[in-house]
Amino acid sequence: MAIRKAVEGKFTLVPAGEQVLRIKEVDDSNYEEFDKLVVIYEDVDGNTLKENFMFTNNDDEPNETADWIYTKLGRLALQDQTLDEIDYEDFPDCYILAEIEHREGSKGGTFANIKKYIDSADGFEKKKSSKKETKKEAPEEPKKMSFKDRLAAKKKA
Repeated sequence: MAIRKAVEGKFTLVPAGEQVLRIKEVDDSNYEEFDKLVVIYEDVDGNTLKENFMFTNNDDEPNETADWIYTKLGRLALQDQTLDEIDYEDFPDCYILAEIEHREGSKGGTFANIKKYIDSADGFEKKKSSKKETKKEAPEEPKKMSFKDRLAAKKKA
């Protein structure tokens, strides 16, 4: 019998909530045989999460949900909402803003999952969404000085 001492892992989940993610890589090793892609994301702290795209269901029918989600991801990552064809090889080093949720697995453990894609992002700074207008305070306008005040200020200088 071989006994090993248990250790605590240093793995941390991508935090729940809105997060900017960088597409680190796309694993296409099962694409030809199983019509499957795995997109690997990382957050600003280097925490990773994987999203699996199975483009064919178990009955060999196209998985329209996976196609739709992949299209949404591709258009956001490549920052072009008009794309008709999307090449996953263009994904690495693209950024997106997504909502992350944590879920308990059926056999225990907690997993970080993408709940929804929100927008494109420029690096780890959130991109200003075209959908949401952020209310910015207008800079204060300089106070208009009366002629008398300007003359007094000029004399002081």
